[in-house]
Amino acid sequence: MTALAEPPAESVVAAGKYLAVLFDPTRGWGEYVAKLAAKYPHWISSPTAPEDRERVLFGMVTNPMHLAWEVWKDAELVGIILLTDISPLVDARMHFAFFDGNLIGKTGLLRRFLAYCFTDLRFQRISVQAPVFSTIMLSYYRRKLRFRYEGELATKKHQIVAQWRRQSPGENVNVWIASVGSRRERAHWHEGQWHDVLCLRITAPEFNQGDPCPPLPSSPPPQESSGRSSATT
Repeated sequence: MTALAEPPAESVVAAGKYLAVLFDPTRGWGEYVAKLAAKYPHWISSPTAPEDRERVLFGMVTNPMHLAWEVWKDAELVGIILLTDISPLVDARMHFAFFDGNLIGKTGLLRRFLAYCFTDLRFQRISVQAPVFSTIMLSYYRRKLRFRYEGELATKKHQIVAQWRRQSPGENVNVWIASVGSRRERAHWHEGQWHDVLCLRITAPEFNQGDPCPPLPSSPPPQESSGRSSATT
């Protein structure tokens, strides 16, 4: 049984001045990439000594059950894109790190890579995870790549949520609810304490539709004036 999706022979994703090519361990880039990626706290979720981070990431990049792409700008290696937790033709978890500090400049490449995942690799969804303290990454996933929290759309259809939306027109109550419920509690160790991790995904139909994600409400849903809700579940 094959544990991962076999990428096409021409596994190249191009966008503007950036080119993502399938990682080739024989070129010896694995250790270099792992050393650079070790600076990104969201890549490793378990308590890991600084001297062990490169070894852990080298294992992630070279693991035969994963798929990795080197990102190039002309003759400069500027990043890596990685797929792990692969369920062929269903789902994979995406990671990326760019070493030149220009994440916004890679948005076109990442959108093109998502298109490649849905067309060439034929996934139904792509998942990402980010610790709650990584607000910049969470905002980027939603605003630039259009990822949504798990359950965000299903929650919107619930009758209690519909009642809350009538009480607070314009507020995306379902987004707030999904942001609370779409998490793995105490799943990421950072700076001496455990943090929750938020789970987001984008499906193939959503990617093709291109609808933007609504913003996260600034406050929780409105409280009921009485002890009971008039809506039933």
